[in-house]
Amino acid sequence: MEEFQSNKDIIAKTQFREWFYGTDLKDLAIDKWNIGVFTPSSIGQLQNDERINNLIIFYIQADDRVRLERSLAREPQGDVIEMCRRMLADDKDFKEITFDYYPILNNQKDDFKKAIGYIWRKIILPFMKH
Repeated sequence: MEEFQSNKDIIAKTQFREWFYGTDLKDLAIDKWNIGVFTPSSIGQLQNDERINNLIIFYIQADDRVRLERSLAREPQGDVIEMCRRMLADDKDFKEITFDYYPILNNQKDDFKKAIGYIWRKIILPFMKH
C-alpha cells in the first residue's frame, strides 16, 4: 500500500477493501482525448494535479430503479444484496459533488444518442474552434 500511495505516476488513487486502483500517467496520451470513469474523490485528485489540464467532467445519471434493473439484467443470478450495497455506496460517494460537470441522462435507450449530440455541441465543436 505504501508503495502504491507514494507512486507519483499513479493518479486518481482509491482503495476498495484490499484492492487499490489508480490511473498511471503513462497510460494517458498527451496529444489525444483521454476518457476515464472516476469517482468524485478521484476527480478531485485529478483537478488538483498540476500535470492534468483540460479536464472535462461528465456525470452520467440514471434513476435508481433503472440502475437496479440494469444490474439485475447484467447478473440475473447475481447477489442482490451486493447490488444494493453498491447502489448505496454510489449514493454516498456521489451525494455531494463540489465540482462543475456536464450532466448526461441515461434512463432510456435513446438517451445515448441525445448525449452524443449534447457532447458534440457543448464540448467538441467549441474545442475545435480554438
